Amino acid sequence: MPIMRLWFYDPSGDKEGMLNHVVAKIDGPFCHCELQFPDQQACAIYMGSKVLMKTRTFDASMYTSVPVSCNNTQLRSAREFADKEVSKETAFSTMAMSMALLPSLPYNGNGTFCSKLCADILIAAGLLEPSTPTHKLSPSALYRLFASSSSNPIKAPSNVVSAIDFK
Repeated sequence: MPIMRLWFYDPSGDKEGMLNHVVAKIDGPFCHCELQFPDQQACAIYMGSKVLMKTRTFDASMYTSVPVSCNNTQLRSAREFADKEVSKETAFSTMAMSMALLPSLPYNGNGTFCSKLCADILIAAGLLEPSTPTHKLSPSALYRLFASSSSNPIKAPSNVVSAIDFK
């Protein structure tokens, strides 16, 4: 059975990245997440960028890994959705990210941010309920969603792991 991995970044050991610390302070401990496919390609988006796929490794001192078990059909659906977001050049939305941290205020604009992107990929793969309000999921909220649900196909973290090329 294929395994994808959600990686959650904890900025507590990062001397830079003030915004990362602000996000983690508002809803911590995480400020960023990515979804990695079995071929080591990770789907990610960063502030000021567009959705991208890149081969990467993760440093165990700053990221928490959550394995996502899936079947081949789900893996294919996840990859197709991620590839489509890359080809559409979906951009990072600072407004969308900010509104996710303010749960009582609605937001229906365009763009995405890391945890929304990961959750949307998991919905497309049938690994997350379609009714999940992805526009309101901070990285820590996404982590809590999967770490707390025994019925969810995403299992609790198995190890702590940090992007070598995060910056």
